[in-house]
Amino acid sequence: MYNGKWGGVCDNRWSDTDARVVCKQLGYKTGVAYKIPHFQRSDTPIHMDNVECTGTESNLAECAHDGWGRQECVNHQHAGVICSETDFRLRLVSGRKTSEGRVELMFDGEWGTVCDTYFDNKDAEVVCRELGYRKGVAMRGAYFGQGHGPIYLDGMQCLGTEHHFTDCSHRGWGIYQNCTHHNDASVICSDTGIQVRLYNSENNVQVNFDASYYNK
Repeated sequence: MYNGKWGGVCDNRWSDTDARVVCKQLGYKTGVAYKIPHFQRSDTPIHMDNVECTGTESNLAECAHDGWGRQECVNHQHAGVICSETDFRLRLVSGRKTSEGRVELMFDGEWGTVCDTYFDNKDAEVVCRELGYRKGVAMRGAYFGQGHGPIYLDGMQCLGTEHHFTDCSHRGWGIYQNCTHHNDASVICSDTGIQVRLYNSENNVQVNFDASYYNK
């Protein structure tokens, strides 16, 4: 509410960081950003555009933006959020040991998967570090079997320095292109990483990282 009128926020630059500020302001523990058309279209005016929160703000009004009422946005571009009482949970499923498996996230009480578009070793390392391992290798094409339920994330592009997998850049929650559970992302984690050496002077390469997985 601004100047006695309820109004929306434009979804330009709208991110999970912004969503978490909104949800914490409303008394929830965390949240994710959604963009129209996920929610019903609104005809209310738009008060804020190009919002960029740092995540430390106590309310949305403290976040940087273009100025109240200043926007280049139309009503069908309202930003949205889904808030949750519980933090994200991350797990690996269907592996032969706890350090490997299909990547799954729990949000708002439901487990879902991650699409393997752009999913690479940087993404895998963030997953594995969050789970307590040092290194990780990305496996694509539902390597550990197909999951069930929602596909939460697609187009993951981690820098490799993130503390949490959900901090990585992605297309947006619930937004995925040409992706099914045939494309579920998986990882193989390790405490030692990959070691490669030449031996016997015969141009042979020995890999010390469960190489049998790649010889199926």
